[in-house]
Amino acid sequence: MKNRIRAAAAGLAVGAVALTGTAISGGEAAAKVPSRNYTWYGNSLGTPSQAPATVRGNTLIIYAPGSKQFYRIVPTRSGGYFDAMGTRYILHKRARGVLSGPAQWGGLVIGNNKLVPRR
Repeated sequence: MKNRIRAAAAGLAVGAVALTGTAISGGEAAAKVPSRNYTWYGNSLGTPSQAPATVRGNTLIIYAPGSKQFYRIVPTRSGGYFDAMGTRYILHKRARGVLSGPAQWGGLVIGNNKLVPRR
């Protein structure tokens, strides 16, 4: 009987600590990509590209020749990322408002990308 009481008390203590830790820690800190006008520079598989771009909230709009392309930015601690046609574009905050990082396809780095603020 003593062992059952000890096991129950230990279980309650572990559960209380786990719940307290969850309530205190909260979610991951998010560094939102600032809403403004940018120039997009990309280089995937050796093919360079450049286009005007705008960030509004968590939406990246790239003004490609003849169309607008809309992508949802997922905020992370260091900036954000977005996925396009199987490629993940990672954006880390850098100096002077620049965001840059690798372009990955299936975990392999296939190029790089950069958002530079237009002034």
